[in-house]
This record gives sequence, structure tokens and C-alpha cells, in this order.
Amino acid sequence: MRLKDVADMEDYLENRCYCPNEIYDISGFFYELFYPETKCKLLASGTKGAIHGYFVTATPERIGTVEPKKQIIYIETTNDTVDSCVRLDDTPNNRKQITSFMDGLIDKMSFDEYEQWSTQKALNEMMSMADAICIS
Repeated sequence: MRLKDVADMEDYLENRCYCPNEIYDISGFFYELFYPETKCKLLASGTKGAIHGYFVTATPERIGTVEPKKQIIYIETTNDTVDSCVRLDDTPNNRKQITSFMDGLIDKMSFDEYEQWSTQKALNEMMSMADAICIS
């Protein structure tokens, strides 16, 4: 399976992302690049409360010399149209949280990261270099 096989993901990645092919993490600050041809595997799908869409696992494209790590992408859809995407680390905990939630075994998901507090550390580092950050 490829990302372009999910709803209208190809159009979303090319035309409706903040920048083409960027999928941001939960913090909204850090992105990875995913392309319509990126291979992915379905983890879960369906509707449960405010969650409606697909959870897939995929490895982003390499940026620089850093080896990319597999991510879980939540692809929110309405009527086979991608509304938004967000990504998180593909840890055993995150996989279990998602599948348990979608199966109705839990009511709330609690996610972790490959390296505990890595997002917070990166945000702190970024904020230490700037007096303000402007997001448009």
C-alpha cells in the first residue's frame, strides 16, 4: 500500500499541506516529508468519537544525513477527502494506544516518543535562540 491509496492523499500532499509533502508532529513545529508513493501499512481505521480516518505506519524521506524513523500518521478524512494529517513516533505504546482506542477498549490515548522528552528538548533549544517565533 502507498499513501496515495488512502482517500485523496495524493492531492492533499501536493496541494493542501502547509507546504507540499510536509506532515507535522503533534506539537505542530516539526515536520517530516512524505510523498504519495511512500509505502505505508494500515494500523487502524474507522470512527470513534472525534477520530475519523486512518492510522498508517510509514517511513519519511531522509532529510540530510539523519536516518529517518518510522512514524504513525493519523489521516483524518471526511467522505474520502483528507482533512488533515498528524504524525507521531511508531513506538509499541503508541501502536497499542491507537488499536485499543479504536477497538473501544480505552477512552483516551496517551502517546510517547522514541526518546522521552525529545520534542520538548528541541522546542526549548529553538526558543533559546529566539526572542519570539512568528507562525503565519
